[in-house]
Amino acid sequence: MRKLKGILLSVLLSGAVFFTGCQGNGGGEAAVMSQDEISVISHTFNHNSFVDSIFMILPKDWTYDTYEKINAGEKMDSYEWGYDLYIDGDSGNEISIYGTKGVEEMPQDEGMDFSTANGLQGKRYVKEIEEDDGSVVREEYLVLHIPDNDFAVYVVSYSISNELYQEKKEILENFLINIGVSSVAVE
Repeated sequence: MRKLKGILLSVLLSGAVFFTGCQGNGGGEAAVMSQDEISVISHTFNHNSFVDSIFMILPKDWTYDTYEKINAGEKMDSYEWGYDLYIDGDSGNEISIYGTKGVEEMPQDEGMDFSTANGLQGKRYVKEIEEDDGSVVREEYLVLHIPDNDFAVYVVSYSISNELYQEKKEILENFLINIGVSSVAVE
């Protein structure tokens, strides 16, 4: 079983690398980065009779931490597992990506349909907020799921300056398109 899961994960990761640069939602062309500019990361999370592997392509200068029930302390609900990503290694520019057994319901008519190159489907919610000082902050929230798997949802969220978003827009879009998850029930 473990060998089969490893083969499946290798195939999915290979697909993630080949899909780099594909834009699945008609939003324009995504940035294409060379192999020297990216890292493919993956982490396997064991929880509640399931094993999830969340994988993605990151620019080399981004950093990350993983968390799950055993090492997250008070930071998370006991039913969450995932990553904190740091754009250019800056903890002030954080993207969270995590799996959870449940998520607050978002209004279906407000979000935009979204799908990744690796088969995740869901909704994308974007809001721009003007701060008191006149600066604009972009908040984004994606709620994704694996088709025909109703056990968990996967959430990507961030709140960054609009200036940083505009500077990193192509890289962020490429990152979002290439998120992948494989999930296996363990009995």
